[in-house]
Amino acid sequence: MQARKCRRPTESAKGGGARSELDRVLPFNNVKKVGLPIAIAATAAVFLLARLVSWSDPDPRPGGEYGGAAVKKTDEEWRCFLTPEQFEVMRKGGTERPFTGAYWSTKEPGEYLCAGCGAVLFKSDAKFESHTGWPSFWAACGDSVVERVDRSHGMVRREILCGKCGGHLGHVFDDGPKPTGQRYCVNSAALKFLPRAKNAVAPVGQSDDDGSVDGPKN
Repeated sequence: MQARKCRRPTESAKGGGARSELDRVLPFNNVKKVGLPIAIAATAAVFLLARLVSWSDPDPRPGGEYGGAAVKKTDEEWRCFLTPEQFEVMRKGGTERPFTGAYWSTKEPGEYLCAGCGAVLFKSDAKFESHTGWPSFWAACGDSVVERVDRSHGMVRREILCGKCGGHLGHVFDDGPKPTGQRYCVNSAALKFLPRAKNAVAPVGQSDDDGSVDGPKN
């Protein structure tokens, strides 16, 4: 009678059944087979969700029409009133290059008006050096500046607009100095600077120069 040969079980035979059962129950266990496709599918799903959120906003682009504006003009009327750069920034949501605007380093005391309608938006007492290349303020004047969500360029930011004409000014961030902790980052093209008269008396609580007793100096 011929003796039966004993075969040593291979590694696949030892645990193959268990691994096959585990792969059947938990298909994500096999990373080499499904890891990359799952990552690609997840990325596509996130991108699609972001697009759907953006499409749900009636006007996700900065510089679009602001419904609460008191001063309303057509694009052609704005083109006649504003310079090409001002129109691109204020009506189309453009951004000037850093360190190129007229007021990013201005330290003279005065007021910053809207280039579109003349509303007083900021005062030099609230201006500070942010080292970003754009005029920066830690506070706006009253309710002259309004905010809305900006979902352009794949980001979610707080866009700031002139409350009177709806012109795009820039964005506001939560990394400013005291007392507000806000940084209103504004395009110079959206502003007109009105210097304070040399013989004018500064309001109570403010200094006669560019600084403020309550906020940082330039």
